[in-house]
This record gives sequence, C-alpha cells and structure tokens, in this order.
Amino acid sequence: MKLKKIEVKNYRILKDFKLDLKDNTTLIIGKNNTGKTSVLTIMDKLLNQGKKNFKWDDFNIEFQNKIYEKITTRDFQVLEENRKINEYGIRLTLFIEYTKEDFYGNIQDFMMDLDEDNNYIIIEFNYNCKEDNLRELLIEFNKKNKRDKNNFTKFMRKNSEKYFNLEMYALKYNKSTNSYLENEILEISNLNQIKRVISFNGIKANREVSNKENENSLSKLSEKYFDISKTKNDKEFDDLRQAIEDTDKKLNILYNGRSQSQVGVFSGITRKIREFSGNRNEINININSQIQEKELFKSSSRLYFNYNKMKLPENHNGLGYLNLIGMIFEIENIVNDFTNNVSDINILYIEEPEAHTHPQLQYIFIRNIKKLIDSYRESSIKLQTLITTHSSHIVSECNFNDIRYFVKNNEGVESKNIEILKENYKNDEKAYKFLKQYLTLNSAELFFSEKVIFIEGTTERILLPYMMKKIDLEDKTKKFLPLLSQNISVIEVGNYTQKFKNFIEFLNIKVLIITDIDAAKENKKCNPVEATESTNSSIKVYLEEKLKFKKGQNEFKKILTLTKKEKIVKCGDSEIMIVYQVKEKNYQARSFEDAFISINYDFIKENKGEFSEGLKNKKKLNEEKIDFYNLAQECIDKKSSFAIEILLCSDENYSNWKIPKYIKEGLEWLKED
Repeated sequence: MKLKKIEVKNYRILKDFKLDLKDNTTLIIGKNNTGKTSVLTIMDKLLNQGKKNFKWDDFNIEFQNKIYEKITTRDFQVLEENRKINEYGIRLTLFIEYTKEDFYGNIQDFMMDLDEDNNYIIIEFNYNCKEDNLRELLIEFNKKNKRDKNNFTKFMRKNSEKYFNLEMYALKYNKSTNSYLENEILEISNLNQIKRVISFNGIKANREVSNKENENSLSKLSEKYFDISKTKNDKEFDDLRQAIEDTDKKLNILYNGRSQSQVGVFSGITRKIREFSGNRNEINININSQIQEKELFKSSSRLYFNYNKMKLPENHNGLGYLNLIGMIFEIENIVNDFTNNVSDINILYIEEPEAHTHPQLQYIFIRNIKKLIDSYRESSIKLQTLITTHSSHIVSECNFNDIRYFVKNNEGVESKNIEILKENYKNDEKAYKFLKQYLTLNSAELFFSEKVIFIEGTTERILLPYMMKKIDLEDKTKKFLPLLSQNISVIEVGNYTQKFKNFIEFLNIKVLIITDIDAAKENKKCNPVEATESTNSSIKVYLEEKLKFKKGQNEFKKILTLTKKEKIVKCGDSEIMIVYQVKEKNYQARSFEDAFISINYDFIKENKGEFSEGLKNKKKLNEEKIDFYNLAQECIDKKSSFAIEILLCSDENYSNWKIPKYIKEGLEWLKED
C-alpha cells in the first residue's frame, strides 16, 4: 500500500497543487518560497492533529479575497442538493493505492465500490465554511466593522475559527480521469480511522540542535531513543534491567549496612529514629534504592565524543556533526514509533537535512540515509520518505527520477516530475543521458537558481564575475538588484546549450546564453568578412523561428540583422536571451578574444609586457595595419592566462577596459527583474 498523490487547495501559496510521490523516496526541491514546507505543514496539521488549528493567514490570499468579495457583494449561490463538499476552504486529498497482497482491514471502510480494477482509496480533509456560516459571518462583520479589506482581515484573524469546520471524507476514485467524484462521498467521523491507514512523522528544519553550554540536545534525543526502545524484549535490555536490579541490591547494603558490624551511610540516622520510637521495632526504616530506567538515563547519562583517547562533551562539537547525529537519533525514534503503532503506510519526512553541514558531510549523509532507510524497509516496515532540500550536493547523490521540482507560476506553485524530461527528450536519448550526468555530477545548483548564464569557454568563465561587478559599479540608476547580489548560476557547457533546451523549459527561469557567432564558409571557420553561415548550433536552435522571417543574402547576414529584442525568445515559461558578437567600431568579431581586443586595443598594447603567458608574437601589436581577427588567431597563446592577465592589469574598478557590447547587453537584460 502506497501514498501515490496528494492534492492541496487554498493553503498558503498552494492554491491548487498536486504532488505525485515515489514508492520509496521523493526528493522535493525548488527555490525559496515555493511551498516545500507548506506541503509538510498541512499534512502534519491534519494527519496528526486533525482539529481546527488553522489561522486566517493560512488561507491562500486569492481565497481570502474570494471570501471578502462574497461578503461585500452578498453573492450567496444556492448549493446543488447533491453537492456536499463545499469549495470554500482548505483541502488536503490523499490518493492511496493498494494491491491484492495488502491487508484490507483498515481501508475497507473507505472503499467506495467493488470494482477489482479500482485499487485506490481517496481520503479528503476539508476545512470549510458553509453557506450558512457565510451568512452568519456577513451579519457579525457588518455589526461591528466598516466594509473595507483591512477591517475584514483583522476581523477574520480573530474570528475565522468560528465559521470554519473540519470535515473528513472518503471519495470515489474515477479511473478515467485519475481523480475523484466529488458527489460520491462517505463521511469519516474519527481521525483514528485514518491514522490506522497512514502515519506521518519526521524531522523539521527548525529542529533543536545546539552546542550551547548545558543544552545537551543530543543527550535528550538519546534519552528519547532509550525510552522508546526499552519496550523491546531484546537481550540487551534484559541485561540492562538485571544490572539495575543488581545495583539496587548493592546500594541497599551501602545505604543500610548488612549487619551491626557493617554499617551503612544511613545506619546512624535510622538507629536514632528507632530509639525515638520507644519501642525499637515500632519505627524501623530503611533507605532503599529504586533506580528507574528513564530517570537514570535522564539525570545520569550524557553523550560524549571520543577524541584522541579523551571524552569530550557534546557541546564541544560543531553544529554540523550535532545536526547529523541528531537526525540519526530522531529517525530511529520515529521508526520505532512507526513499529509500535502499526499503520498501513508510514511517511517519514526530513526537512532540509543539510543544515549546518559542509558539502562533503551532505554527500555522506544522503548516501548513508538511503542505506539506513532501505534497511528499515527490509525489516518489513512499510516506509515512504519525503526529503526537502536546497542542497545541490544532496540532489547530485539522489536518483534523478525521485526529484519533484517546485516552481512558482501564475496560478501559485506547481510540482514538476522529472520524468517529464525523459519524455521530452525521447527523440534524443543521448542528450537526456548527457543532461542527467551533467546535472548530477556538475550543476544540480540549476534547480535552485533564480537566473542562469550559460557560457562556452574558459576566458568567459574567468572574466564574467568581474564583468558583472563592472556593470554593477557603472549602474548609476540602481533600479535593479546588483548582478552579484542576485541568485545567478554560471554554467560552462561549451557549444552545447541546445542540449539544455527542454530542461530550460522545465525550469521556468530566466536564462542568458553567451556564445560565439562562429563565422564560417562552406562549413569551415573563416574571417567574418568572408562568412556565409554560422556553425553555432545554439544560435540555430534557439533563434530558428526568428531567422525564418529574416531577409538576407545568406544565413550569416540574417544572424547579423537580428535586433537585441529579437534575440529574446520564450521557451515554455522560461525566457532566454542568446547573445553573440556584434559589430563594434566598424569591426565584426568572430570570438570573444577578437571582440575584446578590437575595443581594448590600446589597453592590450600598453600592457603587453604584463601578458607573459597569455600573448605571443607581441610584435604584431605594433603593425601599422591591424586585423583583429588575425591578431586573436596569432597572438593569443593560452586563453586562461590571457583572461587572468587582463585582471592583473585592471585598475580597482575595472574601468581601464571595456566589456564587449554583446555581453554587456546580455548582462543588463539579465539584471532586470
């Protein structure tokens, strides 16, 4: 039995949200404020608390506006008689798949038909406001308030719980739509009926891990682990109980003595008490040891780290290790809870496991957590795992198909299944294989970026951060956030950005592609003056539609006539600008190097002595007739050294050289919101 899908409506940013789950592990990723925590929060609220614990600010803003509109216009529609589920509220819908091998005892009350091919049950939580309650809300609000939005918000923050009620239903599954029939429902009266089917527990991002003095957060977790585990009949716990019993006996002797000749710690005071009784045997007391397992652990046991044959208290360690160890204890505690309170489905969530840990520790964590969870499954615990993360290092170690990418769109938030990409690349399987390898090995950070720059080579990679800083320094308007303060990833892919087209469409992101025009004639590299075509695949792929409508003698001429605006294209909900060399100072460059030299010739010539490894044949810089294309071909020695030596010759604000126009236009476009 597995939880296959959840749907959420009107909860915070999750206006109309669907999430498909994997049978084992689902990795939830996405940029900040895309609803990752909200998914876990609503499941925790309803599956574990099941009561009216929603505040007005938990409702989606559009939903709040809808209620306000109804109140102010008095537009109360009469509900259809057969429609029992009200649309005015927060909804969580769980799609659960079962098989013939599963035990039906806990789900039979939720099964809506006898169709053997229908192997789904659907459970819905609906925190709603009925039409009658809306009318009551209107009356109460109008008694005390003026009809404006601010007053309505204040009123609802204080009173929303009066008008909303939680209802639970089983719904009938509709195979043809992979959804449900709203009008065929079965009311669920007791949350425990649902808890027998599904348990939900996990580790939150704001977990209590601290290395402050006297906090002992790990010791508290180990105490909890002990408390849960002691119900087991393992030999280890039997041995512990026997040791406690033996210790009690020894302490009793030490407290009270064995005989008159062997006195104990309390023998003197107990003797005096007996003497006060008049009759020695009338008041005869002993001090007995009664060690309690839990109290013994709580008051007398602490976690220590072994270091160079010494034992160091837990607060002597960094938060990274404390976080890692704390998570392992918490996972063990949760799994023990699952074992003791058997449900058909157990959902373990781990929110942002990367907290306080460096990249290498993140790699280690995700590798080993997968092994640990697999070991639980092998021991017959029915376990599904949800992991949310902002860590590209964790993503790179996970199964590509486990990824669910949360992204904002005009309707709120969408969860995208990574398997969609495979379908989109079905005509180019090699490209899909390349993409998977590239993302997992190099650039999983793309999933978390607000914007992306794709570049071709080493020179651009070295100089680009300084070009971005130069643009920030020269921007007097300060209209937009500085480039270096924005969440921008720079990815070096050579001339293969066309392989990323479907992935860019998947991401819903703003992308700048900086490439070379790659002038050619008869498919051979040549001076742009002689060119009839471009060998650049990226230009042809991304600008194909724009070039169709361009008039020109040949392909190369058409490419040159594209305006800045025409180089911007839509790819799904992503926006792409592809830039390449344009004519500057009456010269059309072919590559970055000759473009840079053509507008910074004096800078290069004045500092040629400093270009010890980046330039060769320096005498050519003094020739009377300068051909920048030939200079780049014959004078550039090592491209990486050339880029580094440009920086070494730069002044403090990089004002003694210019950025090629095509790159500057691209970066200024990317800088905009």
